[in-house]
Amino acid sequence: MSEKHSTDGEGEAANSVTSNSEFRSLVTSEVDALFEVLSDGRRRRMLAYLVENDVADYDELIDCIVGRKGETADEDERDRIVADLHHRQLPKLADAGLVEYDERSETVRYRGGDVVPELLELASAHEREVLEA
Repeated sequence: MSEKHSTDGEGEAANSVTSNSEFRSLVTSEVDALFEVLSDGRRRRMLAYLVENDVADYDELIDCIVGRKGETADEDERDRIVADLHHRQLPKLADAGLVEYDERSETVRYRGGDVVPELLELASAHEREVLEA
């Protein structure tokens, strides 16, 4: 059997437009997902810590979260934070491709790119401006 090939270039142009449109849609959804992840202060603090340290265990992340407020957490508070990390925060960061985590060893590794630290710095600068106003 012979295959039909378009010789007028319209087929290629249509495929290119579809691919380009799909690519733009994919990029837009990735950007939206990134900003959604960065919309939470707890996740921004964890990411900032991981950007600086590359790897952290749950205890370090808990200290990062609680220590920002200048407080220490009792055992119940630590358990709540671990549950939040495990069920909500870390899966969201992993789904966005920003971290990998191992539940058994309770370690988290940063996997985000170069743009994340820049966005974190921008968010931090804005927070400082608002607090100083």
